Amino acid sequence: MFPPAHSAPARTVRECTHTLRSGLKCRQFALRGQLWCHSHRTLDRRNRDAHAEALDAFYDSLESMDLLSLIRAVEHELDQLASRLPAYSRASLAAQLLASRLSELNQNYADTCAQPLSNLMNGLNTTK
Repeated sequence: MFPPAHSAPARTVRECTHTLRSGLKCRQFALRGQLWCHSHRTLDRRNRDAHAEALDAFYDSLESMDLLSLIRAVEHELDQLASRLPAYSRASLAAQLLASRLSELNQNYADTCAQPLSNLMNGLNTTK
């Protein structure tokens, strides 16, 4: 006739613990006994998402660099690439040469920037 004075405790539903690229939690229902939803249940999928997020952050950092810093970053990445391409000797050689040329460009750019503006202006005035 009357409902019992106490009711059964409500079941809590676990949400997916994956953090999206936007920084928000996934908030889908996690699979029973799991920490992740159907979409994020595999380690491969979570790793792909983490890799994409890291690439976005790397792009943002490159985009905010001045030219000199950007050339240094590209040199570093080319050195890393060349060291990982021993089986592809032509690609490794090209990456090493490009890194060397960028280093020269970087040095020339730094030397130009180090000159006082008056010296550069005097050089322009003498060419007229």
